[in-house]
Amino acid sequence: MDFWIKIKLLYLSFFFILLSVCARKGISAPQTIQSVQDDSIENSFAYNITSIEVLERNEYNPIFIYSDSIELTANFKYIKIDFSKPTEVTAKEYTYSVQRNDKKPLYYSAGKNNYIVLSRLKPGNYTVRIYLKEKIIDPFGILHIKVNDYKYAGKKAILLYILIFIVSVFILLRFQTRTLRKISRQFRERDRLAIQLMKQKEELTQKNKNITDSITYAKRIQNALMPPEKHFKILFPQSFILHISKDIVSGDFYWINETDDKILIAAVDCTGHGVPGAFMSIIGFELFRKITSTQGIKKPSEILNELNNSFKSVFKDVDDFSFKDGMDVAFCSIDKKNRILEFSGAFNPLYIIRDNTVTEIKGDRYSIGLDHFENPDNVFTNHTIQLEKDDVFYIFSDGFADQFGGPEGKKYKYRRFRHLLLALHHLPMEKQKEYLKKSILDWKGNLDQVDDILVIGIKANF
Repeated sequence: MDFWIKIKLLYLSFFFILLSVCARKGISAPQTIQSVQDDSIENSFAYNITSIEVLERNEYNPIFIYSDSIELTANFKYIKIDFSKPTEVTAKEYTYSVQRNDKKPLYYSAGKNNYIVLSRLKPGNYTVRIYLKEKIIDPFGILHIKVNDYKYAGKKAILLYILIFIVSVFILLRFQTRTLRKISRQFRERDRLAIQLMKQKEELTQKNKNITDSITYAKRIQNALMPPEKHFKILFPQSFILHISKDIVSGDFYWINETDDKILIAAVDCTGHGVPGAFMSIIGFELFRKITSTQGIKKPSEILNELNNSFKSVFKDVDDFSFKDGMDVAFCSIDKKNRILEFSGAFNPLYIIRDNTVTEIKGDRYSIGLDHFENPDNVFTNHTIQLEKDDVFYIFSDGFADQFGGPEGKKYKYRRFRHLLLALHHLPMEKQKEYLKKSILDWKGNLDQVDDILVIGIKANF
């Protein structure tokens, strides 16, 4: 609740209390009734008044009669006075008079009742006389009533209320001040933290921009190392390359080299993706160039064997080296003139579709580099296939088959991938690429891409 609303409510409460006091012509302080006894006065008139009751808070409180005078303080509603007539008198009706402060008395009829009721009396001195109706000059009962001015008691109560009000306001102000100070400190601390977080956010944003710019530039370098797809189309007019990176830079890459009589093609999946995979891809580019161009090796299995050995040379001088990454490779050598395809695989296979049948040429069950230090004698197998017209063959990484998605969030898997290629292989190669991309994106849906995706398709109409 707002501080000033609390103050207003407190003032209103105090105002209504004062109104209540004024309306009642008194206060809510404890009311007391006093009787004044004067043993030196012998008044036979008082003996005819048998009892007196005062109505306070809806209850009648009796007053013991010791003399012909009583004194009342504070507020009361009614006074009931019971009397008895003299024994020697026979009467049917009574009359009583009320005289205030020596003014002219006022007379009232009590009828046949042997009691009278006086309503609220204003502060002052009263004399009540009770008569037989026939003897209005000679009262048989007299009572003096002193009603103290309620203002005297009211002033003390009002002063008490004012004091309580002032103390309450002081306490409330003190508490509110402490609360406001605490809130102010909290706001200052929050503002300080907000400014600090804003600065950190700006620093992180700038650092992120710098890193992103660097990675984007690295992607340009990586793209420059891979031959453009239009160059691939010159060598194989009926072909496609589908390459979808998980991050800005990719751990999957393709490599092409044309020699005098053969075209060498590799689809490479560096274990890991993003920046680590990109660094591995640069190493792979250089090693492929060195093995094929400098050393002149053309046979796929020998190229993979040499690539495997080269990893040991690259990392031999690294202290405390524990090699956890490597490459999965599908490597092809194509003799277009003689329509001969040679294949060797490090974990990744080759799919050939002929006469509506998918044939899988499996790669060896070990990767480049990753298993070399544990099994240095591993050698890769070379497969030779005589191509026929309209044969379509595909090399790829595992990113397509490993993508999660679909209605149940499961992997795409190789079986579904083979069926998709079989359904699409008769289409033009560019159409195949479009359908493959649409299929994997629809399968992925709103899920994250789990790995880089690379698929290369070639139709053997050359």
